[in-house]
Amino acid sequence: MRSARAVRWSVALIGTIALVAATAVGVSAREARSGATVTVGFVFDSPHNDGGWSQGHDQARIAAEKALKGKVKTLWVESVPYGKQMTDVWNQFVAKGVKAIVDTSAAGKPFSDYCKAHPKIICATTYPKIGPQPPNQSNFYVAHWQGSYLAGVAAGLLSKKGVVGYVAPFKVPTVNASINSFALGCQSVKKNCRVKTVLTSSWYDPPKETEAAQTLVNGGVDIMYGLTDDPAYGTVAAKHNMWTIGSYTYANVAAGKWYVTGVKWDWTKIYTDFLRGVADGTWKSRTYVTALGVGSGLADWGTAVPASVKSAVGKVESRMGHGFNPFKGPIYDQSGKLRVAKGKALSNDVLLNGWTWLVKGISSS
Repeated sequence: MRSARAVRWSVALIGTIALVAATAVGVSAREARSGATVTVGFVFDSPHNDGGWSQGHDQARIAAEKALKGKVKTLWVESVPYGKQMTDVWNQFVAKGVKAIVDTSAAGKPFSDYCKAHPKIICATTYPKIGPQPPNQSNFYVAHWQGSYLAGVAAGLLSKKGVVGYVAPFKVPTVNASINSFALGCQSVKKNCRVKTVLTSSWYDPPKETEAAQTLVNGGVDIMYGLTDDPAYGTVAAKHNMWTIGSYTYANVAAGKWYVTGVKWDWTKIYTDFLRGVADGTWKSRTYVTALGVGSGLADWGTAVPASVKSAVGKVESRMGHGFNPFKGPIYDQSGKLRVAKGKALSNDVLLNGWTWLVKGISSS
């Protein structure tokens, strides 16, 4: 998954190091050694207020630190490009005496290798576990496919054309899971629903995302969704009086009255539990994926969404909470090949990081 989050908005290294130093004010090495306050470093690979991915992590970081009432002090660095600069930031954190490092960029193997080489540092990454990892590392993720399915149901109910748009950052399993779930949800209420996608080859590049969204508008879609780190596509959709669904809670600012809802990626409980374990010495390596209603699902509804739509989606969400699995066959891929037989369900491993194909009804650029 190296390519999955490799292309990011970059900043000069000197600025990165300066920010680490600035955020470290008030946290002495003596405090860290004494155990009075545990220091944890967070790495963001886009701006902390990007309106999406990193903002969600940052808000969860703030909430977790507040909940622990002085037991933990967090440092953070934003807009860190993948590669040597990220390693330099990890080294800066270690030099500052952190007890743990949280990688929100899904750096993958390089981060695991770094953690293996620094066994006294507790590591956590928002990256689906693939293969062996060092014993001092945990993996966290959000079951976003659940929220994407529900968002698809809403899109199907709101779409007049049955043609909806999706701004896709990369051709990787986690993005496929989002697109596919969205398509299946839409098709559950509008049988012939089609999803048009445009690829940006970047997680955070507002100009590219704006261009991709405009291409979709020109292509005749009447709902907009995507998985980029910021809500640029929502701004485009709103300009064309088009409903938009956010990848994250914060997309409502960009979409205004045309905001439908956002697919939750809420890390608050994850980070609170993780930081508490680091602070009190009970931390253990694990892989954890949120459940529906605990970090995943839908954010609040937009003010203009019809009550009938909210009610219908709410009923589906309730069914899912009581055991309904929408990821059961028959499911066909883009070519019409049966991929999941009737009555069979996609495994958790596929949903997490193994959905390598797109479902029927999706057209990709």
